[in-house]
Amino acid sequence: MFSGQGSQYYWMGKELYEKHKTFHDWMEHCSTLAAPRLGISLTKLLFRDRPDRFEPFDRTLFTFPAVFIINYSLANTLINEGIKPAVLLGYSMGEFVALTIGEALTLEESLQLVIDCAELVEDRTQPAGMMVVLASPAICSEYPQLFRNTTVTCRNYAENFVIAGQRQQLEDLGGFLSQKGVLWQILPIRHGFHSPFMDPIEEEFKSLAFAACLKPMRTSVFSSVYSRELNDRDYTPNYFWDVFSKPVDFSRTVKTLEQLEPHFYVDVGPSGTLASFVKYIIAADSPSRARWTINQFGKDLRSISRLKSELL
Repeated sequence: MFSGQGSQYYWMGKELYEKHKTFHDWMEHCSTLAAPRLGISLTKLLFRDRPDRFEPFDRTLFTFPAVFIINYSLANTLINEGIKPAVLLGYSMGEFVALTIGEALTLEESLQLVIDCAELVEDRTQPAGMMVVLASPAICSEYPQLFRNTTVTCRNYAENFVIAGQRQQLEDLGGFLSQKGVLWQILPIRHGFHSPFMDPIEEEFKSLAFAACLKPMRTSVFSSVYSRELNDRDYTPNYFWDVFSKPVDFSRTVKTLEQLEPHFYVDVGPSGTLASFVKYIIAADSPSRARWTINQFGKDLRSISRLKSELL
């Protein structure tokens, strides 16, 4: 499972970068490919010493490719360890990583598209925020005035969804939610993905996506935007646009997978959040399991050893 925006933080994967050669080499390779476009080394940006390692990492031009290369490098590290995916599941821009691991896109093509899109979002869309709310999306209907001009962008599980809106409105809404005892958090994202905030860049975005040369996938890819397996007919500029602009329904996607057969879900994003979501989605009696690979608390090498012991 490949995560998207909001999962990133400085020092993500630092222990693996310093102690696992395969992960280190993939991170350096991806960083070198991206450097001419970004004017900076992503690995130096991520892992340099800083007074506050928890300062927000939220500039889209850097977070887009950084999240991509973390997902991509982690996946290749697990594959090198013998943990090979039967199905690839993308969440938001994580779908680009799924297509790349599935060999529908080359690494170079994907990184170019990711950086092109990040530049377009920064240059042509207005600033906005995204907030995760730990409640049922039905709360939006209970308080329509408070949620006015916001968009439900992601449905993660029954009691977890994300909205996009103007930053000040989200902060005001957060104050109200706190009074109601509802937990919430504004994500480290500066733009309103999966919402009408993306509308100004639709035509230019599709022009960029039109240049992508997709090949037949070697591994099945499931989309959290379409909540189903992708097929060759999906490979149009409209699909790439949908990945960025349409709401994500992760809960429905996992339920679709569960209807097919039990799965062992491996979260190769930087925060382990998708693995947590899965545990809330699957039935209590399901034989399916979910595991994270890395998170903010370290012990990355131990988690990979645990995965190997469970799967190999």
